[in-house]
This record gives sequence, C-alpha cells and structure tokens, in this order.
Amino acid sequence: GNLRLEPTLSGRNKSLLLRIDHDLNDLLNRVQNIIWNLSPEALHEKGLSYALWKMCDQLKDLRSFHIEFLEMGPVKRLPDTVEILLFRIVQEIVNNAMRHSLAWNINMKMYWSDTQVKIEVKDDGIGRDNASGERKERGMGLRGIQKRAQLIGASVTAEPIAKGTLFVVAHAFTK
Repeated sequence: GNLRLEPTLSGRNKSLLLRIDHDLNDLLNRVQNIIWNLSPEALHEKGLSYALWKMCDQLKDLRSFHIEFLEMGPVKRLPDTVEILLFRIVQEIVNNAMRHSLAWNINMKMYWSDTQVKIEVKDDGIGRDNASGERKERGMGLRGIQKRAQLIGASVTAEPIAKGTLFVVAHAFTK
C-alpha cells in the first residue's frame, strides 16, 4: 500500500489502517478498470455523447463518489478518430481526478453548438498543484492529454477553481 504507518499506532489501529488502504487501492483499481475498459465499439456505434454518459453511469455504480453528466445542444457525430481521441482525453482527466486529486464530486458538462463541442470536467479535489508527485503511472497524464488534443486540433485547458480543478476540452468542427 501507499500508507506509511506511524510507529506509535497500536496493532489494532495499524491493522485497521492497512485494511482501509487496501480497500481504497481496490476501489481505485476498479475505477480505472471501468474507465479503461469501455469499448471503442460502443463509441463507434453510439457516439461520443453516449460513451461519456455510459462511463459516468458505470462509475456511479461504485457509490464511492458522485459523478454527474449533463449535455446541452444538438448532438452531432464526429469522425471516429476525433470521437476516440476526445473520449480518451476525458477518460484521462476523470482518471486523474479520482486517482490523484482525491475528488469526491465530478461534474461533466457537454455543450454542442453548430461549430464546436466543449466538454467541461470539474472536480472538487485538491487541485493539480497540490497532488502528490505520483507521475508516470498507467495513464499518460497532462502531457499525453495535450498531445492527443493537438492531433485533432482540440484545446485542453486546466484552471484551478475555489475547490478543485476545471478542465475544458474544446473541439471546433465544420457544419
């Protein structure tokens, strides 16, 4: 586990803390499995909106935190490559929010217009600057997110907010 036990803790308390640490690691692994195992087939067949809603819906079942998905505007289908990369970008943002920022609440809003799709992911975690130095785990992190966005001409910004971080992913397209 990640837990450093104080030498002054009694055997019972050490045992309890180790159990909590084990349960939290198990939960994080289940979250990561849900996020990474969503199939590109569902994305290909039903589109980006459905895939993001489905990811949020599956994460809600864990009941260890609250995740909300809201969509506004007329939904459009984008080229498969664009939808896959946008989906993977948002997956990584949600994964990072749960794994590194210790967020309890994640709100995802998807805005469609005639010229762009904008996806906002807001969490109430400790923020990027305060997150522990755990880098180079399974995910690609912020550098990978930016590289994926560049491949399709999308933009990704991260702004610290009063409590947490707001990520905005925007992709312009032609009518």
